[in-house]
Amino acid sequence: MTFKEVTIQTPDGGEFGDYIVFADESGDHGTKNIDPDYPLFVLLCCVIKKPTYIEEIIPAMTGLKFKYWGHDTVILHENDIRKNWTGDWVFLRDAKVRENFLKDIEGILERSDFQVFGCIVDKREKPKNFQLNLYEVALQHCLTALTLWLADRNEFGKKYHIICESRGGREDFKLKEEFRRMQRNSTTVAIATGVFAEEFDEEGHPVNISFEPGLKIDNLELLINDKKVNSVGLQIADLLVRPLGLSYFRPQQNNRALAIIKQKIPTIKTRGCERPYAVTLVKMNKDTRSYTAQGFSLIEKQKAPDN
Repeated sequence: MTFKEVTIQTPDGGEFGDYIVFADESGDHGTKNIDPDYPLFVLLCCVIKKPTYIEEIIPAMTGLKFKYWGHDTVILHENDIRKNWTGDWVFLRDAKVRENFLKDIEGILERSDFQVFGCIVDKREKPKNFQLNLYEVALQHCLTALTLWLADRNEFGKKYHIICESRGGREDFKLKEEFRRMQRNSTTVAIATGVFAEEFDEEGHPVNISFEPGLKIDNLELLINDKKVNSVGLQIADLLVRPLGLSYFRPQQNNRALAIIKQKIPTIKTRGCERPYAVTLVKMNKDTRSYTAQGFSLIEKQKAPDN
């Protein structure tokens, strides 16, 4: 029996969604010390249809691991593949083998059917003495695009899980609290319909948010997993999130993953129009307690920011 032949209901008789969501981050979500070499916080969500994930993507990635390691317990990390060629990754020191390995991964990702949603936060113009919860800001914008996309596919109202990687006990607790706060205080999800500003309270929570009627987020559940969990979906998100940030910060730099990301970004329908808001760019306003946010298109050639 295949997954497509099974109907699964939630314990309360509702429906589980047809897709599963994996989220990963790149960069420091704090605003005290900003790294000039990567002054960004990036959140990326991979949305995959469950039958595709179970019957196609997992077997393909498992086969890749058996091909290069002889087992499937290795966890793929973009940082290890890029520069940490020790231990399990020592074979990447051979340029020919490394190129074949990269082509194999790229081939799997190119052939796999999934969507990418994301938020890029540029921290360079952060107001002084103002601490902003960047994870919450990025998550709100990702959920905005995601819920609009799901609603267009008659998926809204179903139970959805957002899988993310643990960042440590204290950070995990804070993230769960922020997520619950968003669910308590919002019957809808914030939506970027153009360039706009949001203000924040003393704790760095967004206020005065614009809304799209009818998009509730109380049917979303956030699941935080240990870094050692061998989740193929989380590994795919990890492979793509930093390249997404670099597509903005260093647009002229060679970025092999960018072509794959471009293929996976959907167009979002909102208020009767189609806009490429699956990825949002957030910029701080140095002189005010606010930021501006707008849709970020990877299709158009991006102008390199001032570094």
